[in-house]
Amino acid sequence: LGMVFFQYVPYAWHKEMLEDYREWWLSHDTGTDSFAVFMEALGLQMRWQMGVLLPFVPSLGPAAFSSVAYRPSTDGSLSMAVLHNAFWRLPAGRVFSSLLRRFAAHLRLQMSISNSKISEPREWVPLESLASHTCGLYVPAEFSQITFRDMYAVGLPMLIPDDVWLLRLFRHMFADWGQLHAEHRGNRLTKWSHAEESKFLPAGNARAEMLKAVQDEADNWPHEPFYDAGREPTAKLNYWLPLADVKRYPHLTEFHSLSTCLRLV
Repeated sequence: LGMVFFQYVPYAWHKEMLEDYREWWLSHDTGTDSFAVFMEALGLQMRWQMGVLLPFVPSLGPAAFSSVAYRPSTDGSLSMAVLHNAFWRLPAGRVFSSLLRRFAAHLRLQMSISNSKISEPREWVPLESLASHTCGLYVPAEFSQITFRDMYAVGLPMLIPDDVWLLRLFRHMFADWGQLHAEHRGNRLTKWSHAEESKFLPAGNARAEMLKAVQDEADNWPHEPFYDAGREPTAKLNYWLPLADVKRYPHLTEFHSLSTCLRLV
């Protein structure tokens, strides 16, 4: 399972969808059907909401199955691919993009800056082209994105904002939508009693016995795995920040200013 469990589901259907999925999960203790999540935040949300336990299986994206590998220019020229996502279409993203180019011109850097369209199917940039850049600039709009994992898979060195910037960026993005957005928090299911379990499930069902323990554990988490940027402190967002791709995957280079970003290229 990827993306937010409720992202494209009308709000009025949320509770029924949760109940249906939990019933399916409980009744499929054995068999050939299996589910996993490639975004750990989603797995934690489903544990908190339903008590279901799905394995987290990291994915490197389709590029991992290609033969493309990082091969920068050998003529000494520098280039940076700006990995495309929703952030760059927002006012803050447009300002960031304009300042980035102005800094590059002011510092008199001989560098080309290209905007990749890897996330828009009608404007694909070949992986070979992206892998030929000196590095990539990734300003995340979500905790987990295939765009990032594709570039990581081909070995493109990536520059990312440091934690101070990341918290500001995610707080800005999650104010309207996002994988941790508070709109997906509602309709948490109540815990099942043994009486309820016996009506629907055979005796000795391992998942039924596991469900209450999973929900008890979720009750003891310091924070719910959702974030309301308008009401909740940044400390809560900071608690879940290690779930982000840029904090999980090693060998990324952080920058704390635009001038530092350009000098790191």
